[in-house]
Amino acid sequence: MNKNSLNRYKAHHNKWIFNLLLWVLLFFVILFLFADFPLKKIDFIYVVSYLLTLIPPVSLLIYYLVPKFLKKEKYVVFVILSIIIISLFSYLNIQFHQLIIDKIFTDYYFISYYNDVQTLIVFAAVSLIATFFKLLEDWIHYNQNERREIEERLKVLKGQINPHFLFNSLNVLYSLSVGKNKEVTEATLQLSNILRYVLYDSERKTTIEKEKELIENYIAFEKNRHTVNSTIKFISNIDTDSEIQPMLLLPLVENSFKHGLKSNINNPFVIINLEFNKNVLLFEIENNFKANNLKYTEEYNGIGVKNIKENLAILYPNKHELTIEKTNETYKVKLVIDLK
Repeated sequence: MNKNSLNRYKAHHNKWIFNLLLWVLLFFVILFLFADFPLKKIDFIYVVSYLLTLIPPVSLLIYYLVPKFLKKEKYVVFVILSIIIISLFSYLNIQFHQLIIDKIFTDYYFISYYNDVQTLIVFAAVSLIATFFKLLEDWIHYNQNERREIEERLKVLKGQINPHFLFNSLNVLYSLSVGKNKEVTEATLQLSNILRYVLYDSERKTTIEKEKELIENYIAFEKNRHTVNSTIKFISNIDTDSEIQPMLLLPLVENSFKHGLKSNINNPFVIINLEFNKNVLLFEIENNFKANNLKYTEEYNGIGVKNIKENLAILYPNKHELTIEKTNETYKVKLVIDLK
């Protein structure tokens, strides 16, 4: 989780509400285990005092051991420390009732309802319940936060692409409108398909097949404004309805056209390869460019690649690999995503 995600997570994560609900739940669990019906005053005193001895071990467990060891996959250390803490406080529970509570409430005689082993089992069961609800709460808040983050990043991504793309698209339609009605019709249809996808289909998960169609429409549209000596190849074996987050590949394609075919170089080319095998998506795109084109180099090394990496880190954490190979005249990007 990045810094912005963590801040938003904390903002929506109210531990006071969680603790209130947790201890109310535990109160009724212990009351059910210990109390005799009809309920008497001593039942409530005993349950409350019992909960007081549970607060330290449960708090240590869910606020220290879980984030420090369990979530970092240090399972052996987590189990050992949990056993020590639960054993220690279950023993203190018995001593607390026999030596302290019994002297505070002199009208009653307090002893532990259970023997040492039974008390240990109760402490272990309550600790497991508390840990389960803590992990459940973290999971719910984390997923809510991730969903917000994904939605925000997709909106930002659309905002980065759309204004520039629409501006250039209008210029293309204008240049084609002079005595070329057929070309205008085809270009308008291609643009319509692209914009419909961007505006309506990019709000949710889409299929790899639709992403492929988006790239094909983009290439067909861009071919209207490139010189005859340019080479554009799109190789794909995609024939699947597997899902993928939208608008991940188009920014890479757009950058290759922008800095390759539009950079006034001899025999410009863009070669795109899209494959899908065993739930792994492979996307490769290569283009040539001017070696002294500082703007191109800075964009890929700066804001451009940064945004792409941030989107992938949010959408596919630990399930993708992005590599960039640069020579004096060519730029190649390789993206691998595990879609299992």
